[in-house]
Amino acid sequence: MTHFSFCHRAYSESLSALCDLCDLCDLCDLCDLCDLCDLCDLCDLCDLCGSIYLSINHVARYRLPTIDRHQPTGVYCIVTFTQATNSPRSDHAHHEQTEQQKTIQTIATAAILVIAAYIAAQMLADVASLKIGLVGGWSVDMGTFIYPITFTLRDLVHKLLGKRSAQLLIVTAGVINLIMAGYLMWAASVPSDPTWGLGEAFSAILAPVWRIVLASIAAEVVSELIDTEVYHWFVTKVTRRFQWLRVLLSNSVSVPVDNVIFAVGAFGWVLSWSVVWQIFLFNLVIKYGVTLVSLPFIYLSPDPEWDE
Repeated sequence: MTHFSFCHRAYSESLSALCDLCDLCDLCDLCDLCDLCDLCDLCDLCDLCGSIYLSINHVARYRLPTIDRHQPTGVYCIVTFTQATNSPRSDHAHHEQTEQQKTIQTIATAAILVIAAYIAAQMLADVASLKIGLVGGWSVDMGTFIYPITFTLRDLVHKLLGKRSAQLLIVTAGVINLIMAGYLMWAASVPSDPTWGLGEAFSAILAPVWRIVLASIAAEVVSELIDTEVYHWFVTKVTRRFQWLRVLLSNSVSVPVDNVIFAVGAFGWVLSWSVVWQIFLFNLVIKYGVTLVSLPFIYLSPDPEWDE
């Protein structure tokens, strides 16, 4: 591949049939000084595309039309050019571009998977929380065993896409859970086919208890927004090292907030306070346990540059 560079549009236009590799020749109008192409540094710009590199290895003369009608009918212009295939600079630029594309694709794929897992875990936890079970003699809503993973998944989204994307995901998940509850309520209200025989069971299990739904969504949104702020503060103000510590610290602040809002909002003044206290304590233990188990997940993606 060969590229020509001239200091005047007239010459670049005259070579349009010979040079169609890029539009850098048009930039020569910025100087408009003379007819020789060695009075500016525009040739270096060819490194941006990673395929052209000009040098003085070869010199050729081309007869071009003059731009001044009072001058002779033609003028000779010295053009310097060379092939780009053996250029170390172009090879390096091409390698960097390839690596950047691979990194972008990896981040995009990881972000899709993590966001999908986050939304799925949120929805499963909200549905499972409709049941209060007994585990080891302790009262616990059954969403407790899957919900804590969302804190680490949120940290991964924050790491991959940044603070604003994490905040958007949290609010979006809250809206999705609200829509899901509304749809289940409508589905439960539709008369069942008598031959099916499970209409009452469906309504009893999946018809939302709005007190629990609203408390759950409020706890999720508030606690994970707090988690976002603590996580971002740690990586921008404290250190970017010790990724496990940023997850542990942010979860240590946000998990108790989540527990208080959910336990009191969903079950306060409905169940006995001793049962509410049991739910709070057991949830706290389980969520911290899941946090510790999920700490290695933060290392599944590269750590990007952080801005304050």
